[in-house]
Formats: sequence, structure tokens, C-alpha cells
Amino acid sequence: MRDWVRADQAVDVVIFAAAAVLVEEEQGDADYNRGRSSVYFKGVERWIGRFESVWGHGADSAPRNLQAYEAIVRPMVDAGAWDDDRVARTVDTL
Repeated sequence: MRDWVRADQAVDVVIFAAAAVLVEEEQGDADYNRGRSSVYFKGVERWIGRFESVWGHGADSAPRNLQAYEAIVRPMVDAGAWDDDRVARTVDTL
């Protein structure tokens, strides 16, 4: 999913009741490279908007895309009749 979102949306955030947001600006890794996080108390609504654009209930949101995918593939799985071409076409439309 992360590959499908714009760079400005592919940021790890934790929103605390519209009062603060923790932004993981740079991820640390197993090689002990230190990451960087910031906490913002102003402009929280900007981060809420980014979150909602990806995970909310709009037409292009992740839950809607997952529902569209599930509606096509679930019957195939249940019937044991997987169709690679149809699944690929479905993914292309998301």
C-alpha cells in the first residue's frame, strides 16, 4: 500500500485527539542509524487531512480500494477459481 501513495502521504504519523501529532520524519534502522521524530501541537488538522485522504472513507481511500478488490477476488477464492488476468485488471483499476 505504501508504494501506492504520494510521497507527502507516505509518512508515519500518530495523531493524538487532534491535539498533537508525532511525525516519524526519518526511520532508524537495524544498523543503528538514528531516526528523527517531531511532535507538533499546531497545524494538526493538516496531518489529519493527510491521514483521512489515505485511510478515510473517500473514493480513493485504502478501505474503499480493499473493498473493491475483495468484491472481485473473494468469489474466486471461495470457488477455487483464481483468474490471474482478472485480478491483474482489478489491481490496475485501483
